[in-house]
Amino acid sequence: AGQPGIQSAVFADNILNNGENTTILTVATTIGIAVTDFNFRVTGTAIISGNSVLRSDTAILKIVDFTVDVAPASQTIAPGQGTTYTVTVTRLNGLTGAINLVTDLGSKQYIQSAIFDDSSLDLTQTSTILRVETNSPAPDTTIGFGVTGTVNVGGTDLSHNDTASLILITPTIPDFTISVTPDLQTVDAGNSTTYTVAITRLNNFTDTVVLTSNLLTNFSDYIAQATFGLTQLPLGIDETTLSITTKTILNSQLITFTVTGTALAGSPIHSDTADLQINVVVVPPPPPPPPTPDFTISVTPDLRTVDAGAATNYTVAIIRLNNFSDTVILTHNLLSDFGDYIADVSFDSLQLFLGADETTMYVTTKDIANSQLITFAVTGTALAGSPIHADDADLQINVAGSPPPTGGGGGGGGTYTPPTPPAPTTGGGTEDFTVQVTPITSTTIYPGESATYQITLVRLGGFTGPVALSTNVLQLNYDVASATFGKTTIPAGETTTTLLLVARPNAIIDSSTIFNVTGTSTTLGERADDAPVAIIIPRGLPSTGPTTPPSNWFWLAIIGITWLSWAQLRTIKPKRTK
Repeated sequence: AGQPGIQSAVFADNILNNGENTTILTVATTIGIAVTDFNFRVTGTAIISGNSVLRSDTAILKIVDFTVDVAPASQTIAPGQGTTYTVTVTRLNGLTGAINLVTDLGSKQYIQSAIFDDSSLDLTQTSTILRVETNSPAPDTTIGFGVTGTVNVGGTDLSHNDTASLILITPTIPDFTISVTPDLQTVDAGNSTTYTVAITRLNNFTDTVVLTSNLLTNFSDYIAQATFGLTQLPLGIDETTLSITTKTILNSQLITFTVTGTALAGSPIHSDTADLQINVVVVPPPPPPPPTPDFTISVTPDLRTVDAGAATNYTVAIIRLNNFSDTVILTHNLLSDFGDYIADVSFDSLQLFLGADETTMYVTTKDIANSQLITFAVTGTALAGSPIHADDADLQINVAGSPPPTGGGGGGGGTYTPPTPPAPTTGGGTEDFTVQVTPITSTTIYPGESATYQITLVRLGGFTGPVALSTNVLQLNYDVASATFGKTTIPAGETTTTLLLVARPNAIIDSSTIFNVTGTSTTLGERADDAPVAIIIPRGLPSTGPTTPPSNWFWLAIIGITWLSWAQLRTIKPKRTK
């Protein structure tokens, strides 16, 4: 204690009693102490047999240190370039620990990276390299930074640093920029257009610039000709015109082309891009003809079941499309083709005048020996003779205790009668199934509205397999936006689901469609039934005007039309399988 540079020298316990053998001497130095060796002595004094006895020992305190040097102290480079600095450490008075290096240069603006080749220098190493990469572009600037070395000496970190600088200066190299304006031109196929090509000279650039484009090399399918007003821009002329002639093509095309400027000396080279929209003029098709007035007819329900000798009824309705206003005359083939089973047929009204579009048909059956399923048609004929439309329905005539019908409709000669549709339960006989489509809501809807149908699967002969459902309504009527089944497959043990049809909200003409719903079994094949849907555009109803009783000529026309309709129906096969 008391020597220059020694701040204190203190024993942890300066009296060692009997049984105590050791203590700690803590020495603290001052900042700036000279790097040297301190030889010092520790003396112990004890009373032995009444006498004072001295004992001592010597030791050396080594003051170690190091320095850090960054060279060169300053460098100048261009933005985007890299450089290196040499970092040297000098150990003083036998310093032995590893010296760890860090720098703040990597955190500076415009510096991409600053990395030491070796950031920890052991006793054998005296220097390392600091490698620096810069960003571009960057303004002219001076970046100061420091390198710090740290070593642990006796449990305490000892640090020293050095500073340096990096100067970024953008060299003033002669150069130019190029531009093509406007960015976009639009032209009809087969026509021409122009662009302006201009250069801007920088840092006393004086060389001639040669112009090229990729219009003919890359876009020859669309470009017939591409020429510059001047292919070279010498000093004093910095602008020219690019003229482009397009080809006659089939489809509109957008192309992005490039104009390149190259100094006559070969460097520098710069380019710019622009867009050319080539439009094909499409001659709009003539407007569609006005929709033809028409109607649809429906007989509901699709199936009635009645005991032999009893009567039943059906609803016959028409839907008027596209301002159809004619009277519709109703006929049927129940007596002409099925006279063996039908005793009488009558309508509440045989004529459906404008404003009266629905009537009831009453059917009385004969007392027959065997149960019979018949498929009959009701035909509607406009009073003018056209259009003519028909719909069919089924009538199941049951005889108690009789076997099920095996086909044949009787009376009409050659009229096909499909197999008997059984109740929707399983039973004996051959496995089979039928599909029935029954409207739940109105089948006449406005744009954006929907119609719902019940789909019933009649399982026969113990058939239990799944049946996949499909419909062709979307293919038949564009104005039906969607057709969604409640279940696209009716699984084993189930017999019903629903079908939801939604009309497009932007439908513009009336339309009517008879569509199919098909059920497909992987083992039994396909079975189908049909149903109607009509989309009506809202409009005011035309006045019905005064009515007058029909003349004798009117009734003669009815008789003629009825005879023609019956003759036609004899040649038409049923359009679905029940």
